[in-house]
Amino acid sequence: MKNIILTFMILLVGTLFFFLGTKGNPEIKTSKIIEESEMLYVNFNIPKVVGVKKDIEEKINLKIRSDVDEFRKSVEAFAIPEEGIEIEYSATVDYVYGNIEDNKVSLVLDFTSYTGGAHDNTNRVTYNYDVETGEELKLDMVTEKPFETIKEDIEKKIESEKEKYFEGTEIVIDNSSMFYLRDNKIIIYYNQYDIAPYAAGIIEFEVKE
Repeated sequence: MKNIILTFMILLVGTLFFFLGTKGNPEIKTSKIIEESEMLYVNFNIPKVVGVKKDIEEKINLKIRSDVDEFRKSVEAFAIPEEGIEIEYSATVDYVYGNIEDNKVSLVLDFTSYTGGAHDNTNRVTYNYDVETGEELKLDMVTEKPFETIKEDIEKKIESEKEKYFEGTEIVIDNSSMFYLRDNKIIIYYNQYDIAPYAAGIIEFEVKE
């Protein structure tokens, strides 16, 4: 009877490991997609989190892939031949930075499109997750510093070189603020045109703890 119970327990544990996945060494891998047609050039460098529980891997990687697919569709919508108009449309995804530390993964992707006009446009998107639970990280989960203090620090930096920013720029810090984690530091960022002209690029502020 004891042998039967022991065998059952081993089978049960094995089944749980199969369905829930086992934890290995978390790491970030990348895949590259390059395609070129008459109207559209595509160059994607896409990160993928591996070595964590399968359901968490799938959650994070599916979110990234979904965003990449939607981005591609949005650019393809412009890439329609028109008589007398010659434009080489492009869609690029750059994997800028990635790190897994203290059970937190932080990935930085730049989505750049050219759909005509004077220049291309880049939108930075970050993915921050707890690799143990699969929970998406919000700003108040990675810092104990009051949002108002973070806001004041950023406003001081802006004031010190205010000619770089739009006049009357207002800073709001809350859980919708865009950020990523780099070397155990929090980087809050603003995309092109958010608080400054295009030429200023993507602007970053390090949160001092």
